[in-house]
Amino acid sequence: MEGENVLLLFNTNYPCWNKELVQLAGEDPSMLEILKTEGYLERTDTCYVLTENGKERFRKTAAEYFYDEEPASSSEDPEKSLLRCRLALLLDRSFVGRWGIKKFVPGQTLQYYPGIETEKMFKIDTSGKPLWTYEKLEPVSRIGDSFPKDRKENEELTQAKIAEWMDNKDIQSGSLDMDLLFLHYCDFVYYMHKVPPVSDAYKLLHADRFFMKFTRESFYSDPSSLFEEIGKFHLFLFYYRHVVLPGNFDQDIHQQENLNALIFISETEKEAVKFYETFHSMGEHLTGPAKPMDIWCISLESIEKHEGKEDSHFDFFEKTGHRVAITYPG
Repeated sequence: MEGENVLLLFNTNYPCWNKELVQLAGEDPSMLEILKTEGYLERTDTCYVLTENGKERFRKTAAEYFYDEEPASSSEDPEKSLLRCRLALLLDRSFVGRWGIKKFVPGQTLQYYPGIETEKMFKIDTSGKPLWTYEKLEPVSRIGDSFPKDRKENEELTQAKIAEWMDNKDIQSGSLDMDLLFLHYCDFVYYMHKVPPVSDAYKLLHADRFFMKFTRESFYSDPSSLFEEIGKFHLFLFYYRHVVLPGNFDQDIHQQENLNALIFISETEKEAVKFYETFHSMGEHLTGPAKPMDIWCISLESIEKHEGKEDSHFDFFEKTGHRVAITYPG
């Protein structure tokens, strides 16, 4: 079949493609029209998507090539799907990720405990900085006391058992939508013998983790909307440190540090500078009790204009990004 490589681009994580993105992925964009003519793709106002025949052909072709992916379903927001795809492709071409494995997951929803109402999560002081109040809430202290973060990992603690425990304690879950989750498994061969626990739904063990969200204009007109996103990220880190990966979240089994960075992605470099200038002065207040964690802002413009390919994500982010807040080791 002609155009197999292009057809297989339409996996679960990437439901929407256009000619620009197919070319960016290193494939022939003319195949899109050929696959459309054959009935495997349908063209919308903004992109190409799989038809039902295309999904069936995807499954057959994936099986022939031992490609462990499923065909994409329709996207609720094609424009956002295209933007997420573009971000992942641009990042992937920008650094090698030497001695490791790169993994990009667009549109990742992070589930965590406890879910806290925004008004109970933080207050804003007279200077406009967030004061985090969630630490003193009963659900947080109950989880912290019942699941010490320095305890020995419980391999039998499944997601179902966690949910049952939380339900019995009347602790609600929370969620945080990420536009892109980028994981880099450093020195992968040294960790192959250690299988992540079943509770590690997002496979964060032994990875540097970069949680990416597109900026919104409301962050400037209503900073509480930004603080809410950061506060949810705090609670997600709390959940993973105490419940999912105790003792192996911020440091792996070989006592190497794993990075947790919340990265806000702007369209233009001008806006990235604006984000940095607006929020950098409150960096320590933004990270607060969730340290260690970093906060960055990087523009799609700077990612796209970056020339060459860096060895590591550290080198790349240092050259293109704006570090709003950082937790230094030790």
